[in-house]
Amino acid sequence: MHLIDRSVLMTVVSFPILISLLALASPLVANERYQAEFCLGFESDPLVRVGGIVTTELDFDAFMAGIPEADRTQFVASAERVANQLEALVMQRGVALNAKGDGLLDEDELLNARLMRRLESALNEIQIDRYIEARLLDDYTERARELYLTGPDRFREPRRYSFSHILIQTSNRGESGAMRLILDLYDRIESGESFEALVEEYSEDPASRENAGRYEAVTLDELDSNFARELRDLSEPGELSEPVRSRFGWHIIRLDEAHEREIPEWEEVADKAGQLARQRHRERLKERYLSSVLESDDLEVTPGVIERLQRRYGFDPETGLPARD
Repeated sequence: MHLIDRSVLMTVVSFPILISLLALASPLVANERYQAEFCLGFESDPLVRVGGIVTTELDFDAFMAGIPEADRTQFVASAERVANQLEALVMQRGVALNAKGDGLLDEDELLNARLMRRLESALNEIQIDRYIEARLLDDYTERARELYLTGPDRFREPRRYSFSHILIQTSNRGESGAMRLILDLYDRIESGESFEALVEEYSEDPASRENAGRYEAVTLDELDSNFARELRDLSEPGELSEPVRSRFGWHIIRLDEAHEREIPEWEEVADKAGQLARQRHRERLKERYLSSVLESDDLEVTPGVIERLQRRYGFDPETGLPARD
């Protein structure tokens, strides 16, 4: 009998494909039980002992592995921080040993399964990373340049906008007062008054004295989200937005120019292209490895497994509705 970790299977194939595979799978033997086991152990030098509770050097190393390498020296630079962590490790082991001594692992099969899932998930990540790291290239320049030459659009810079605006803050006159003023200014602009003159007289943007309310070649991600959304919706130079609220107050926005998205020269994006090429290679290696895990195994499934699990968790597959009690 071949047993397959369903989490791995779901990573490899899409749901519709999985349904097809289940339809073609061989049935598992009825009433057969499977016992999942995974025994772990290690030896290491003890660092702290409290009665029968011991924290070892490898325990501390395992904790430190979760801290970015660049930050580890700073972490251990504080003797108090190291001592506190050793105490925490001893405490965690003590609680875990108490749980084991109380028979928790013997009484609760679901708890054992949950702990197994955590272990398998961690091993899954570690094993895949080991496989990938052993097969990465030393230099991705050639692949990066190929990405640039065959798909330059992916390296286009974000669109930049030049715009002018009037800002009326709410801090001085309150929300309703700011709204009344911005609506009045909007009507006056629509009636033909000079936008620039109203900027000079009314705008409360501190920078408007130097730039007359005009900003050049700005990307949307540099702006307040509401402001950016209104600016993006303007299509023609000279077009005005209706009054829009941002975290700074109320605005009227005028689009002056939507700049063409330019393709940078190779030298400007070489590093970015290299990172993209490396990431794509990592993704392909991961797909290759996960596919290989299933290649030599026949899929065997308990008949009616999908419907069984749906009913187990309160869904009626026949009606397509939550099951009634």
